[in-house]
Amino acid sequence: MTSTGEQISCSVRDIPSDKHPKGIPSVYSSLLQDNPAPVNPILFDQLTAQSIYQAALHTKGSAGLSGLDAYAWRRLCSSYTSASQDLCSALASVGKRLCTADIPSAFLCAFVACRLDLWIKTQILQNTYRTSIRVVIPGNGKISSSEGTSQGDPLAMGSCADLRVWWDALCSAGPNFGYHPNPSKTFLVTKLEHAEKAKQLFAGTNVSICAGKRCLGAAIGSKSFTEDLERSYLALPVRLGELGIANPTETSAPAFLASVKLTAPLTSMIVSTGTTEIQLDYNLLQSLKRDICSENHKSLQQKAEGIYKLLPPSLQRCFDQVCEKGSSSWLSALPIADHGFHLNKGEFRDALCLRYDWSLPNVPQHCSCGKQFYVDHAMTCHLGGFLTVRHNDIRDFTASLLTEVCHNVTTEPTLQPLNGETFSYRTANTDAEARADIRARGFWSKGQDAYFEVRVFHPNASSYVSKPLSALFRTHEQAKKREYEQRIHDVEHGVFTPLVFSTSGAMGREATTFYKRLADLLSDKQDKAYSLMGWLRCRLSFAILRSAIICLRGSRSSYHHPVYCDLALAVHEGRVSL
Repeated sequence: MTSTGEQISCSVRDIPSDKHPKGIPSVYSSLLQDNPAPVNPILFDQLTAQSIYQAALHTKGSAGLSGLDAYAWRRLCSSYTSASQDLCSALASVGKRLCTADIPSAFLCAFVACRLDLWIKTQILQNTYRTSIRVVIPGNGKISSSEGTSQGDPLAMGSCADLRVWWDALCSAGPNFGYHPNPSKTFLVTKLEHAEKAKQLFAGTNVSICAGKRCLGAAIGSKSFTEDLERSYLALPVRLGELGIANPTETSAPAFLASVKLTAPLTSMIVSTGTTEIQLDYNLLQSLKRDICSENHKSLQQKAEGIYKLLPPSLQRCFDQVCEKGSSSWLSALPIADHGFHLNKGEFRDALCLRYDWSLPNVPQHCSCGKQFYVDHAMTCHLGGFLTVRHNDIRDFTASLLTEVCHNVTTEPTLQPLNGETFSYRTANTDAEARADIRARGFWSKGQDAYFEVRVFHPNASSYVSKPLSALFRTHEQAKKREYEQRIHDVEHGVFTPLVFSTSGAMGREATTFYKRLADLLSDKQDKAYSLMGWLRCRLSFAILRSAIICLRGSRSSYHHPVYCDLALAVHEGRVSL
């Protein structure tokens, strides 16, 4: 029975049986007429444990019969040292065997089975159409299917009459090649003035006629269906300060021209030779790809500059901040909780509001300190201790990474007391109990202590609004150097580095140099062939973003502090039984 109370006459077995067509004899015209070129088995010697490991890092997909999705396989192939290495070696051996030997399909059933919620599809990777695919329904037996490709391809644009001819030809010839069109999942997007004619032409085909439809999340169709005031800048890439939500109505034409340009050498060779056995100039193809990427980059940059000029000054300031390297790392990473790359839905909405200076919902009118509450005040108000938490999160994260590559790593180390030393700057820290944020031995040079001080500033504070971001970073770095550098150099004989960040997630020049050095040391320590700088930027971006959100949403009220009570006195006088 359905959710509406209607009685279902068919069984669970009947539903998937109808969706999987019966096998038909092969049609001679659908087969390759020429013998394929032989493949040298030495090609598959490239299947090694290292290649399996690299492929696992880029694998995507849900779980199969084993219950392990792509995320779990990445963990198995990378996180268990020698056991992961043995697994990669075993998978490489299996892959070589499958590619170089003729294995009966019956032996591969368990290897390639995939369990779904309703049924289990057992697909044979080698010689897909050698036998029909078995679809196993738990408790209802098996059915056979020769459906082949079951996913639709995008339709070519043309008149409604031409499309109907094309559709009839596809329905007629498609099954010979294992392609079975599904009319119930097919949509014809037309202009309003052509909708009635399209309905008449496609009557009886079960194809849906509409004025607009979402395709992979993007809207396609009439202007009233697709128009969005914010699409002009939200469609740009994340690195340019946007969300990267592509607009197909703007990208389809450049993508088509790029495809024509890239396939032009292949097309001309096929037309001139009349055969598909041709030798491509891969150097030429790589050159064309580079040219296309360069053109796309210039086009996007010009579009971003044009949009930037139309924005109000306050929003231009926001775009300057989010375009800083590292500021948008939280937005481009996959939300994986185990790696700390996740936000809840409220935090994500607040993050977007902070990013684009949008109005924030459900915020108080006044801060607990008595001043009017707004974003810039929340980022600089000391009440509640959130600024200290923001500072300490970055300090502790950096110190934990330094312990992997340095010795004698400590937080809040006390500097040696002064014995009459004098310094050039009046703002130098001469306190007897002066401390640095972090100390690590051997970071910049062997046997020498390196000291670090962390500072996070809000670039939209009233005293900073008129200054460019680069100038603000230099100002804060110089202030920290005047305070600590000479004392650490003369008294501690160490090296001092200020680590300056903005609340948008960007970092200063000195901090960038430090974290690049740290990423290289971590890569060498973990024997990685690539730098971990991108990962460091992402983790720091999330840490600063979470601290900004807690400054915005955290409670600064003094009422949350518990009232002091002498518990022993209360128990004694109240005669409370223990």
